[in-house]
Amino acid sequence: MVRVCRTWWLAMLLLLPASAFAQGELGALTGTVTDPSGAIVPEATITITNTSTGVVRTTSSSRAGYYRVPVPPGPYKLEAAKEGFKTALAENITVPVAQVVTIDFTLEVGNRAESITVTSEAPLLTPSTAELSDALSPQEFATLPIALDDGGRQLMTFIFTSLPGTVGDTWSNSINGGSLFTTDILIDGLPVARYDLQGSISEATPSADAASEFKVQMSSYSAEYGATSGGIANFGMKSGTNDFHGSVYEYMANPALNATSWSINALPSDSPAKVKSPTRENNFGFTFGGPIKKNKTFFFFNYEGDRRKASYPRGYVTMPTTPMLDGDFSQWLYNQVGTDALGRPVYYYEIYDPTSTRMVADGAIDPVTGLQNTSGSDALMRDAFGFDPVTGLPGPDANVIPSCSRSSPRPSIANWGTISWGTAAIPRSTSTSSASRSTTISTTNTSSRASGP
Repeated sequence: MVRVCRTWWLAMLLLLPASAFAQGELGALTGTVTDPSGAIVPEATITITNTSTGVVRTTSSSRAGYYRVPVPPGPYKLEAAKEGFKTALAENITVPVAQVVTIDFTLEVGNRAESITVTSEAPLLTPSTAELSDALSPQEFATLPIALDDGGRQLMTFIFTSLPGTVGDTWSNSINGGSLFTTDILIDGLPVARYDLQGSISEATPSADAASEFKVQMSSYSAEYGATSGGIANFGMKSGTNDFHGSVYEYMANPALNATSWSINALPSDSPAKVKSPTRENNFGFTFGGPIKKNKTFFFFNYEGDRRKASYPRGYVTMPTTPMLDGDFSQWLYNQVGTDALGRPVYYYEIYDPTSTRMVADGAIDPVTGLQNTSGSDALMRDAFGFDPVTGLPGPDANVIPSCSRSSPRPSIANWGTISWGTAAIPRSTSTSSASRSTTISTTNTSSRASGP
């Protein structure tokens, strides 16, 4: 019953007009209307048509010949008409999310039934605002890659891996030098960032394929964005149009297709950790949108699922080899790392005899080796098992601890436990997770996740 009620509430919300929601993602069309002499033309009729949905809006220029109309992101066609002048037409005007586009009209004297094209594209500069921002078009957003992460592709990933003026990741980030956790996130004008960690939506992110474009507003933005001291990530979601359209997609992560990272390559060849990450993930879904009634009502639906399987060691359980149980650690010896205070070579993993510990003052002669301490300070000296005490070079029994020096007898197999020696690694956990989410028009996606052993 609860599920049915929620479904009905969702359906009612979808039928509300767009003006009932927040308008933080809206752009605007603005400009002036003048005659050939440069004089203003008041009360000119401005007709704005969204070419993808067919929705038409009409306004008039003010007494100062100025007009400004807030509009959703999308492609537009503008007409300016006035008795005694030819109709001026501006086509192929794209309004990005939260951006003001200036289109000025110069009306020529003539019959209103005649029309002239004054421009075919939006200007490169936006003189109507001092805002500093960076935006991506729908084509760029759909083309550029977004990394596959735990649970899908995060909307914020691309911002903090590619755009200038941004630092951090989807968890902790900063825009334009602001403090961490101060980024506001808007989706279709609604704030969706976590209240406790502002700047993150990783726990409830919509599908990346349901988003059409975004804009990062860095500074000097409008006073309507007053909920943050940092930057703003403003996303616009896809919507239905007069034409049916959709997509089917799948993104996959598999160790068979991945290169080995540099940190793994740097490990010794016999290291048990010298393996690729075994994580496998499939992120899949579809989108579909179209008209319910052309030029009036539209729908858009998105479903996304994610299946992730990871079998990885949460920690390595190590056990001693047979030679180690007999006190033989000679295989652990590695390259020389330097010299000690007596000038003897020192090797990686060299094991010292604690009973040989002695203090040798600066400049004094070591009574055991006859060597002088030339380090410039007092030094604590020790001799390694199986090493020549004078030359410091390894002998045939280097790093072999004599049985008389071991404090306990060789342990039985039953008592090996988790002794922190050896090279055997045992994976301790295997985890799988799945998640799915769907988006209908501009609603926040829902997600579910199940975990198993």
